[in-house]
Amino acid sequence: MNPDIFHVNLSHVAAMATLFSGFTLALLLAFAKRQGQRANLFLSVALTVIVLKTGGLSPFFLPALGPLLYLYVRQLTSPNLKFNRNDLLHFCPMLVTYWIPGWLVLISVVIYLYMSHRLIQQFYKRLQPTLMDRSRLTFRPLEKTIYLLGLLCVLWLFNDALSFIVAFVLIGVAAEVMLKLDDGTEMAMPLTDRYIAREKAAD
Repeated sequence: MNPDIFHVNLSHVAAMATLFSGFTLALLLAFAKRQGQRANLFLSVALTVIVLKTGGLSPFFLPALGPLLYLYVRQLTSPNLKFNRNDLLHFCPMLVTYWIPGWLVLISVVIYLYMSHRLIQQFYKRLQPTLMDRSRLTFRPLEKTIYLLGLLCVLWLFNDALSFIVAFVLIGVAAEVMLKLDDGTEMAMPLTDRYIAREKAAD
């Protein structure tokens, strides 16, 4: 068999696999009524963005990947925060997508992943000391995923095939969220966040 034909077929299979499985999970994630639904919507759209790229349909939305992952982590670490008009500024680069080089888009994703890591660190600082260990365990898988995505995006700068691995990682994250059973336990919330929540409830 011609190696070039084999390579094209393999790329086509990978593109179709990420496209169909990614879209399916994105839809399930968007419409499933689960705890943290607001955060899951950001993850769902981020997954849609990457599968559109790897599926060969459109790279136009790729600059939104970093902001969406950042907003996903922000919603998990600060569930009382709501999406507002100022958050739309994160998506302004999409207005000039066709003029932004691909390497700059990937650098922006890495920067947003670093900002996401900082959000988790800030969450730890707001915690009660007695609840620190439990919540560190809660976000440890998310931290590892952020590190992995950051490394993959750096490697993606040199080989576009790494976009498929980024897609598969996000598919794995979405699948884990979907399979996670609601056990009724509540994530440890920092004292400052609880105070804000009580103030809003009182209003």
